[in-house]
Amino acid sequence: MSNFKRNKPNELITRTLSGIIYAGFILLSLGTNSPYPFFVVFTIFYLLSISEVIKIWRIPRYFGFSAAAFWLMNAVPFFKIPGLSFGSQAALMITLTVYIAGLIFYTFFKHDLQTGMRFAGAFLYLAVPLTAVVFILLHPGGTTLILTVFVLIWANDTLAYLSGKNFGKHRLAPSISPKKTLEGLIGGIAGTIVVAFLLRHAGLALPDNNLTLLAWALSVSVLATLGDLFESYLKRKSGLKDSGTIIPGHGGILDRLDSFFFVIPALFVYLILV
Repeated sequence: MSNFKRNKPNELITRTLSGIIYAGFILLSLGTNSPYPFFVVFTIFYLLSISEVIKIWRIPRYFGFSAAAFWLMNAVPFFKIPGLSFGSQAALMITLTVYIAGLIFYTFFKHDLQTGMRFAGAFLYLAVPLTAVVFILLHPGGTTLILTVFVLIWANDTLAYLSGKNFGKHRLAPSISPKKTLEGLIGGIAGTIVVAFLLRHAGLALPDNNLTLLAWALSVSVLATLGDLFESYLKRKSGLKDSGTIIPGHGGILDRLDSFFFVIPALFVYLILV
């Protein structure tokens, strides 16, 4: 019992320090008007998450080649490599597209239907957020928008945890994530809305219309929770507690980015429609 009590503060310190370092990388990379620093940081996260995706989606390891090829499809136009003509770029895109499609079809024929479906699903799980990040970074004020998304997700996570811990009685999804409660969900939503209005008051680029901002904050909170629950579902199906161990006290990259992966595509769609 004494060892347990001694270890709890150590675990909290480890979790806090690693969380600060993780958040620091994100904040520093988004602290400039340049889109390149965050793209580099997100690339590191993306590449590190590939092995975690393979594990929790229970798919063949050659999935990594398709994920890396898709990253290249986004990186080449993003960096606007000098000397690379439009024709060469188009040829590269077509080649990579055929290669990725070939790997997906190969999986369907080589393995059973379920493995093929998981392979395709895992590809979309990584590909859609990456595409959204690239589009938003190249959008005017894109780095500020992504920074806002992270702050709102962190606000939702923190306030949902505190609300659930202090007031939680009704379990939200006991078979997937036993610790999540309805009270935590409500607290997270309320806290995210308050933080969103505070961020707008502080001058961040958020919708001027109050109803639009309310819907924006509500969407972030709900999608962040769904992203968390979805990853928890995948981990339970795979018999895993965490997606990895790279972030001490937190688990893997996906344990930190699961909410972001669900929220950022919604922002992508919002920017297209507005």
